[in-house]
Formats: sequence, structure tokens, C-alpha cells
Amino acid sequence: MDIKFDITKTSRYETYLSQTAYEKLGEELMEKIRQAETISRKEITNILFQKHTEEQNQALVKARALGLQPVIDRFSRVLELPTATYLREFLQSQSISMCKGNDVTSEKKQALYASNIKHWNNK
Repeated sequence: MDIKFDITKTSRYETYLSQTAYEKLGEELMEKIRQAETISRKEITNILFQKHTEEQNQALVKARALGLQPVIDRFSRVLELPTATYLREFLQSQSISMCKGNDVTSEKKQALYASNIKHWNNK
């Protein structure tokens, strides 16, 4: 059996998560924004890495159960953190804009949250 892999691309960058997980994470982050929770780029990077690790482990378990060695080899790679470019592309696709916490007053934060929510609901 010959198994080939196609790398799915979101715009011009390799995907880090499945489309379903990608969209679900975007929704989860928007919910945090609606709740006025502060979230940093580092936290989002860590969440992306955690979700990617979970997906890779699930794929590896399934591949082992089916005895698909090429798939096992593919999903046994050491994982890397998502690149800054991937993170930027993810945030842009989810209409999430980041700001520096120290320079922003609470009124500006509320305006940014409202803008993100308004833009999200207009999609």
C-alpha cells in the first residue's frame, strides 16, 4: 500500500491544526475576548501547540491501531511551536487584533473588544 501525504495549506502557510480545530480555537478565543479576558500571543502560541500535540497523538494512536507505518513515521516527528507568521495569519483569519497591555487604558481595551466582537458578528 502506497500512502502519500499532501500538506494542506491555509493561504500560503502549512497548516498547524485541522480546519475544525482551527475554527473551534478561533471561537474559543473570541469567547474569551467577549468575557473581557486578557490573552497574550504567548498564551495563544501555547494553546496552538497543545492542540497540535493532541491532534498528532490522536493520529498516531489511530495509525498504530491500523498498522500504517508511513503514517506512524509522519506523526512521530518532534513537534515545533507554531511560527510567528502562522500565529499572525491565524489571528488575522479570526479577526483578532492584539495590543500592548501597558499602553492601553481600560477604555481603549473595551473599545478594542467591542470592535472585535462587532467585526466577528458581521462575518
